[in-house]
Amino acid sequence: MSTPDLGADEGEFGVIEENAPSEAALIATSHNSLELSWTDNSQNEAGFYINISTDGSNFTPIRFVGEDVTTCSIGSLSPAARYWFRIYWAQIREGADTTLSQGFANTDGWTLPDSGGVIALHVTGGGFSTAEIDSIGVSRNPTNILYKVREDQSGWFVQANGLLGTTPMLAIASDWEGFAVTGLLRGAELSFHTIAVNSANADGAMSPATVLITNEYPFNGGPDQYGYTYVTSQSQNGPIFSWIDTTGFTLAPLTTSYELEWVDFQGFHFPFYGTSYTRAKFSTNGYLAFGDAQLSLSYINSALPAPVLAGSAIAILWDDLELRAGNRCYYRNFNDTLFVFTYPKANIEFRGDADTASFQILLHQDGRVCMQYRYCSNAVTATIGIQAAINGAANLQYGEPILATLSNWAIEFVPIQPLRLHASINGPDLILAWGQATNTIQGYRIYCSNDPYFTPGPTTLLATVPASQITYIDYNASAARNDRFYVVTSFTKE
Repeated sequence: MSTPDLGADEGEFGVIEENAPSEAALIATSHNSLELSWTDNSQNEAGFYINISTDGSNFTPIRFVGEDVTTCSIGSLSPAARYWFRIYWAQIREGADTTLSQGFANTDGWTLPDSGGVIALHVTGGGFSTAEIDSIGVSRNPTNILYKVREDQSGWFVQANGLLGTTPMLAIASDWEGFAVTGLLRGAELSFHTIAVNSANADGAMSPATVLITNEYPFNGGPDQYGYTYVTSQSQNGPIFSWIDTTGFTLAPLTTSYELEWVDFQGFHFPFYGTSYTRAKFSTNGYLAFGDAQLSLSYINSALPAPVLAGSAIAILWDDLELRAGNRCYYRNFNDTLFVFTYPKANIEFRGDADTASFQILLHQDGRVCMQYRYCSNAVTATIGIQAAINGAANLQYGEPILATLSNWAIEFVPIQPLRLHASINGPDLILAWGQATNTIQGYRIYCSNDPYFTPGPTTLLATVPASQITYIDYNASAARNDRFYVVTSFTKE
């Protein structure tokens, strides 16, 4: 690119210097690019020339932009190098050469923040639904450099609470060592990237790491008739206790004691014993129940299945509890993948004020139920477990002696599922294939629905196949001419 003569033009087409651009500014847009901006003070320019220098004295033209343009992106720069820029306005009139302003917008010497080269990321599968970031290597210039980690399939970032979401955790490299990522789908092969963020808050270099979340589930109890099992945080590859703070989010309509109130999941759909739910009745006595049945409020807990709960229910810490001294419950929907309801402090009523408990329930989009107990000073009489509608008799109760004191303890109930479901088209037919479940099962059920959440109305049971079969053909599926969603579940008993 050649630059027109910058000498003064004293003729008819002389340059009016007050029309020169002004207020040049720079902002980093990545580790090797920036955006240059300026104020347009002319009325009849043909465009603007951008010149660059690496010493502040010798400038070279690198861009020309059209009239009324006031920004320009410049890439392929060297991190940590120092640059100067000048912007001239160009005027072209009939019968005259291009004329540039002798005045210009000028930037001071500016160094592009260095977010480094390739960043080493090491991720391992830490358990059934968890991964652990073992380490993140630092960039060439670690000063004021932070890092965030993204899961590529969802596009979401690892948050400070270990979940995936839209708000990333920004931290120095050492803060990521031994950091647990929770709530991941079992059997999934996930790819993570670490992204260096420079002092101008621009994304820089990235490096990948892939981890396989195991489908092996070392359960402590179960399975029940539907295939649910449970495992505690005391077991190898069990759930990792990671308290999620919901304080300040949605306030639950529970105030004191002996209350049972509907709570909407805020758009979250939770699959439980073959039905998808969007709300549940939560009790001050540490349990929740599903369905529209008129449920009686019970402060006297019992073994499961419990007729008093009148349907599908979850006993988080079912006992005679009471909320006192303004201790309220809060809940939150995390990106429609996780719903958390927290009892920050409840008194175990019949034993007086001395015994208190703090616990929460995590409902996952894949049907997992995790209960976390920050502390509970006396839980020996409580009921912990899950049950289907009473006439189905499917239920699973935590069968070991409940500790008198639960501290930083978690238990997770999980429906047995096959490993990864794949679909392919063969003419008018759709072929489903899946990996075998790792637990001992009797067979699989294949469901089809035009509702992605598989609510009871539009859901059809297509077939029941033995455990040895891991494929199914839905013949002439294209004839339905609508969206079709499939799910395959395993079972242990008919």
